[in-house]
Amino acid sequence: MEKLYKLKPEVLKYINTECRSEGTLEYWKGTIYKECALEEVKQPLVLSKQINIEIHPEEKEMTWDDAVQHCKSLGKGWRLPTIQELWHIYEDENLRKEFSPEHYWSSTEYGTNDAWNFTFAVGAANLNFNKEYIYYARAVRDL
Repeated sequence: MEKLYKLKPEVLKYINTECRSEGTLEYWKGTIYKECALEEVKQPLVLSKQINIEIHPEEKEMTWDDAVQHCKSLGKGWRLPTIQELWHIYEDENLRKEFSPEHYWSSTEYGTNDAWNFTFAVGAANLNFNKEYIYYARAVRDL
């Protein structure tokens, strides 16, 4: 994964939006004018322009309830992705490489005891999985 930089707040207000080729005004891949304007993000985040989310780099195996709580514990806005967001991530070849070929929990529930999950090995949304099963979880948040 290439390094991801965040523009320093004192520089951000002087950056013309036409200067960037990817990401948002806050994030920049590569260099801009002088490196002193940038600070490397300590924990690289994957950006998805297609669905306008960022994806936390950490993944863990846990039950659905634990996954929901874990995502919330990461801070403001972090949550489990919807089944549709997991599908969009899979369709993006660069993002797909960041995921294990395993089952991942989604926030999309199916009744009170089950939830949808997504299998990255074959690109399939899976219905009706008991929330007590252990699957991977990866947090996302809106940009």
